[in-house]
Amino acid sequence: MKQFQDTIKSVGGFGIYQRLHLVIISVITGSTAFFQMGNTFYSASADHYCKVYDNQTYVDQSPLKNCTIPYSSGGGDLSWNKCQRYDVNVSQGIADEVCSSRSEETINCDQGWLYDKTWYDSTVVFEAVFVELQQCVVK
Repeated sequence: MKQFQDTIKSVGGFGIYQRLHLVIISVITGSTAFFQMGNTFYSASADHYCKVYDNQTYVDQSPLKNCTIPYSSGGGDLSWNKCQRYDVNVSQGIADEVCSSRSEETINCDQGWLYDKTWYDSTVVFEAVFVELQQCVVK
């Protein structure tokens, strides 16, 4: 340990230049930590499904979702399709006849997505539709 201390003394010790570097590096790394941790919250995703019409709101269990979104039940769990919806015209409302007479033909989400906003009002994922498009293309 004595050799290390001798070496530090021979190069000038912990002077103003080293203190200045310490302050600058601390400020820079301290501020970037907030941005890195913020990404954890800003990029959060939530449950979502295809939007059928404008001004539609997210409802976890609704007749509209049951009529327009395909689902599968595997292992006892109900899984809603996040990339496609049934090609159903619901502009006149939802009636039992509309839902029972629909074809099994599906189309890609053409109106965008609805997100569960229980935990987050808005995130980067909610605003950036390309993320959902990439997930649907990969599938």
